[in-house]
Amino acid sequence: MDILRTAKKVKYLNTILNDEPFEGKIDKLFEGFDDFWAITFVSSPRFFFDFVLKHKFQRVRLIIGIEDNDINDKFNLINPEPQHEFFKSLPDEAIEKIRNDEIQIRYSKLGITTHSKLFILKNNSNTRAVFGSANLTQKALSNKNQFEEIIAYDRDHNPNIVKLMETRFEQIWSESIDYVPERIKKEAKPTINVFSTETALDLLKENLSKLSVVGVSSQAIEELISEANIETDTIEYKKEYLKNSKDIINTLTKKTKNGIALISPREVPKKQQLISVKITRLSRRSDELDLRREIVYNETDDLLYIGFSDTDTFERYSEPIDEERITRFIKKIDMFVEAYEKFTIGSKKLYSKQRVFEAILYAFSSPFLWKIREIHAKNKGRDTALSDIPPFLVIAGQAWTGKTHLLEFISRLLGTQGRYFHYNTDIKPANVRDYFFSENIFPILIDEITKDYFTSSAASATKGESFVKSITNSLTGKHPCLIATTNTEFNANMQIIRRIYYLQINKPFDKTQKSQTDDYFSAVIEDIDDSLFKDFSFKFSQLIKNEEDVVKDGDYLNLTRQIFKEYFKIAGIDKPDYFIDKPLLDYYHRGSFMWRNLFQTKRDGFKIQKNMVIVDPTIVFNGDRLEKEKAKKFLDIGVVLEDSVVLVLDKDKFFDFIELNKKQNFFERIGNLFKS
Repeated sequence: MDILRTAKKVKYLNTILNDEPFEGKIDKLFEGFDDFWAITFVSSPRFFFDFVLKHKFQRVRLIIGIEDNDINDKFNLINPEPQHEFFKSLPDEAIEKIRNDEIQIRYSKLGITTHSKLFILKNNSNTRAVFGSANLTQKALSNKNQFEEIIAYDRDHNPNIVKLMETRFEQIWSESIDYVPERIKKEAKPTINVFSTETALDLLKENLSKLSVVGVSSQAIEELISEANIETDTIEYKKEYLKNSKDIINTLTKKTKNGIALISPREVPKKQQLISVKITRLSRRSDELDLRREIVYNETDDLLYIGFSDTDTFERYSEPIDEERITRFIKKIDMFVEAYEKFTIGSKKLYSKQRVFEAILYAFSSPFLWKIREIHAKNKGRDTALSDIPPFLVIAGQAWTGKTHLLEFISRLLGTQGRYFHYNTDIKPANVRDYFFSENIFPILIDEITKDYFTSSAASATKGESFVKSITNSLTGKHPCLIATTNTEFNANMQIIRRIYYLQINKPFDKTQKSQTDDYFSAVIEDIDDSLFKDFSFKFSQLIKNEEDVVKDGDYLNLTRQIFKEYFKIAGIDKPDYFIDKPLLDYYHRGSFMWRNLFQTKRDGFKIQKNMVIVDPTIVFNGDRLEKEKAKKFLDIGVVLEDSVVLVLDKDKFFDFIELNKKQNFFERIGNLFKS
C-alpha cells in the first residue's frame, strides 16, 4: 500500500535548478529573459511559437531537432512539404518576427542528426542553460505519463557549465543551415498557405543552394540512403513517406568520381518533371483516392501482375481463358458497339461504331503502350520516335453521344466496375502527372476533361502544351496512358494533336428511346468483368516478344488487332464492319472539312497568288480574332507560312489538306471542290 501511495506522488517531469529540485511550474523556468536559444524537436510549430510569444522573447534562435532518431525527419530538407507545413501553421506574429530576423530557424544539414535538447536563456544580468531529455513540446512539459529530466544552471551558480553549453550550442548552430524560405523573408505577403508544385520546386532549389554552401559529403549521402533501406517502421504512412523521400534523393543525386553528390540548383530544371511528380506524391491528400488497380509489368516473363495493398504483395494477373468465355465477352463487345447504330439518330452511323471499337482496342493496349513506344524508338534508332505513339486518348463528342457509357464499359472490361475519375472533382492535374510517373500501368480514366488540360500555353509541369509534349516526347520506362472524354469544343494545334489519339463520336442517342437504351446497356454490362482483359494480356505478352511486328505501317495497335481478329473468329463472328486496320485521323479530317467549308462558303476571302493562299480574316472570320485562332489550330503542320494582318498559307499543302487531288490543275481542283 505504501508503495502505491509513493508511486502516485512521483513526478514525471523532474526539474533540477542550480542543484536543487525545482517545484514551480515549468514556465517559470523560462520567465524574465530577452534571448532564447533552443535545440529541440518541434512536434507542433504552433505550440512552440505560442510559447515563445507568450514569454515575449525579443530574439530567438531555434535549431529543429529530430525525435528519437526518426529516419523520416532526416529527409526534411529534400522534401519541401514538411517545410511548407511548418511555416503554414505559424501565428502571423511569428512570421513577422521571422521576416524581421528576430526569430532565426535552422535545421541540420543532410547527413547529420540533431537529437540534443538544449536551451540557453539570456538577459542583461543572467544566462541560464537548460538541458536534459525533454523537448519543448506539449507532451514533454505536461508532467503526464512520460518521464523526463531537466537540469538548469544559472551563470552565477555554475559559470563553467553555462559557458560549455553556450559553446555547444554555437557548435551545433555552425553545422546547421537556414530553414526559412526566402519568400517568407522577402515577400510583402508570404505565400505559405498554398502548396503548389512550383512552390515546392522553388523551395527545393533553395535548399540545394544552402546545402551546397555547407557541403554534403558522399559518405553522408550513402549512409542516409543505407539507413533508409534498412528502416523497419511498420506505420504505413511513414513507410510511404520514406519510400518517396528516397525516390527524391535518388533523383537529386548523381555519381561522380568521388562518389555520390547532390545535383546543383541549375540542374533541377532538367529533372523538373520527375522531381515534381515525387513531390506531388508526397503532398497528395487522402481525400483524392486512386480509383485504378495496381497493375505492374514483369519484364522477366512480359506478363502483368496485380498488387494487393493490404498485403503489399503481387500475383500473376495475365492468364488464358477458355473459348466459351472468350465468345461470351466478344459478343458483349459486339452488342455494345452495335448500340451506337441501333439507338442513335442520323445516317452514316458506322462512323461512330468504328470510333467506339477503336477506343476499346486502345484501352486493351494501354498497359503495354509504354513497351510499344520503347520498342518502336529502338527499332527506329532515335528517341524522337517516341512521339509517334500517343499515350493520350481523347474521346470527343457532344452531349448524348455515349462518351460516358463508353468510358464506363471500358472500366468494366478492365476490372474496375465502371469506376473512373471526374476531372477536377476526383482528380487534379498534378495527380494525373503523378500517375504518369508511377510504374502502375493501369490507364487513367477521366470523364469530361477540359480542353485546357491539353491546350493551355501557360508554363506548367502538370498540364497544357508543354506538359503533353514533355510526356509524349520524353517519358520512358513503365508508365500508364490517359483515356479521357471531352466535348466537341476541344481544339488544339497540330503539334499537340499528333501527340494525342483523337476520336470523335458524332451521332447522338435518340432521347425518345432512352428507356430502351438504358435497358439494353444494362443487359450488355451485366456480368462483365476483366476475364477477357486477362486473356488478352497473356496473348499480348507472347506476341510482343517478336519486336519487329509490334508497330506495322505506323499502326501501334497492330498486335491488338491481330488478337481481336482471332477473338472474333473464335466467337464465330465475321470481321465486323466497324473493325478497321489502321488508326483514325479524326482531328485532321475535322479540320479538313472545316477549312473546305470555309473555302466554299467564303471564297472571296481567299486570294490565290503563285504558291500562296492569302486568307482575309475580315471576310472569312468576320474580323473575330478568336475564331481565326481557333480555326488556325486545325490546319496541318507546315500549311501556315505567315500570320499577321492576313493569314498566308502554302497553296499546295493547303489544297492537299482540304483534299483536292494534287495531280489536277488549279482550275480542275476548284471545279471539283464546288462539285463536292
